[in-house]
Amino acid sequence: MSADIGHFRVLRDLNPFLGHGPRDVKAYVISYPSGDLTINGWLYEPADKPMSNPSHPIDRPAPKGGAILAGHGGVWGIPVHYDHVHRRLAKAGWTVVIPSYRGEDGSDGEIEFTFGEVDDTIACGRALSELDRVDPEIIWLIGSSHGAMVNLHALATDDGHRMFRGTFSVSGVYDLPLWLDWLNENDHILLGDPDLMRIMSLDSDQLAQRSVIKVVDRITRPVMLAHGGSDSMVPVEQTTALAGALRSAGNTGVRERIEPGSEHEYIWAPERPDAVATWTEVMDIINPD
Repeated sequence: MSADIGHFRVLRDLNPFLGHGPRDVKAYVISYPSGDLTINGWLYEPADKPMSNPSHPIDRPAPKGGAILAGHGGVWGIPVHYDHVHRRLAKAGWTVVIPSYRGEDGSDGEIEFTFGEVDDTIACGRALSELDRVDPEIIWLIGSSHGAMVNLHALATDDGHRMFRGTFSVSGVYDLPLWLDWLNENDHILLGDPDLMRIMSLDSDQLAQRSVIKVVDRITRPVMLAHGGSDSMVPVEQTTALAGALRSAGNTGVRERIEPGSEHEYIWAPERPDAVATWTEVMDIINPD
């Protein structure tokens, strides 16, 4: 087993066969402290030699010391299909970490849905920024679905504003009461999930507190929002409304990309033409040539 990496405790090597990413990347299941809790996650160390002549934007050599904190979707732990993209980003030279969040993947605590998970993200970012190979001035957030929400809330905090350069958020829910109405109107399959419904049964004030649309005046860092036009889990209007609200609040660094015909979290199938186009725009922002 590898020695601990900074404030990240290494629990074991991450299975290199979760996806089709480069298997020579060093990756670990880790834990770190978040307040009184211990949170699990995955950590990918940057490769010394990136891919030569990359043809895909995520394989573009990373800036020296560049790091990405990735927020995952759902409330059921880190999806294994994310591994492919994260390994490729690490092969390109990025340090990548993905917190599992409280209550997931054996982490302490209970699922709070875009509440305590924000604290877990800030604590993870702090540990990430203190790694020897990380330049604390080049830490970006990438998140999808629930992770998109969490990351934007983190960016709205004073610590997050200081710590992170900006965020790329895809397929997020940014107005929880409206999303709950949409689920009910469509008799959605997610209404059968007990964890999600426990959270969605919170009172209106608690739902509003978890809604990014309520904190747009505190988000001044660059934000790129993307959404699939055929998303069956979260309607595209969640993203278009947030983009408009951020601009109205004075954020001049908002980019918005809607991919017609694309589904929920489409970026994790990186070879699809819609994902290539989106990743190209993302990398032109966080890793320009």
